[in-house]
Amino acid sequence: MKKKPISGVSLILAFLLLLPLLSCGKKPEQQPEPQQTGNFTFDPETDYDNRYGSLISCNMLETEDAFYLQSRNGNGFLYYYDKTTGDTGVLCPRPECVHDEKRDNAECAGYIGSELTTLQYYQGKLWYFNQTKGLMFGLYRMNPDGSEKELVHEFDPAGTPLEFGNRRLYIHRGMIYHAGYRQEIKNAAVFHKLVYGCIPMEDTTIGGKEVKAWEYYEILERDTINQPQPTMFFAGDSAYMFYDYDGLTEYDGTDSYDEFYYWREKLPVKDEIAR
Repeated sequence: MKKKPISGVSLILAFLLLLPLLSCGKKPEQQPEPQQTGNFTFDPETDYDNRYGSLISCNMLETEDAFYLQSRNGNGFLYYYDKTTGDTGVLCPRPECVHDEKRDNAECAGYIGSELTTLQYYQGKLWYFNQTKGLMFGLYRMNPDGSEKELVHEFDPAGTPLEFGNRRLYIHRGMIYHAGYRQEIKNAAVFHKLVYGCIPMEDTTIGGKEVKAWEYYEILERDTINQPQPTMFFAGDSAYMFYDYDGLTEYDGTDSYDEFYYWREKLPVKDEIAR
């Protein structure tokens, strides 16, 4: 990686100071350990880091040696901060590269596009998703110093829930998990179809069904008129899904703005956790 000062260093350091706020608070002293069943051991080489699951408008990641941040300014570049030396810059090992001095510089290894909240450390590499062409997008990986960037797989989301807006993607123990929702307008009201699914990185069997590598497998879906906020949390071999919904698919009231919002606010909403 090229050790070059950048104007975004203050932004990176500000995010580093906020990092402890993303993780769980410190346990009170002498608090007994909770009783658990199953193996919830965290393996940083294969497990999704839940500290970053709540991010919605940036990429952030910590490894043993460095912090990584794709900032909120939307320029598409990934920055690093070396814990030992304090060096910071665009994550690119090419000394001749101009990095973020050129807008949308796809030739720079540190340019990873605008698919936010997907950066992850997995099996010794940095992984992320980015648009390839048209509506298609790809899964990429590279070394922690930005070298040997490669496209692992390209996805065509057409006809699958991957084409839904507000796409969230997580890699955990050989599986890519997906959470998202689609908006649909009916009678001037906006409804949502919430969906969870997974994509195996190798051929496998899910629920007794053989699923090919990179094939989308739907886990569950819910209908709601209230905008959902689907999230996921991982512990050991388990993937947990958190969501809320009201189950409605139709609105038969008037097109009055006030009446519609009064009606919607009175709807009972269910909060569920699935595993």
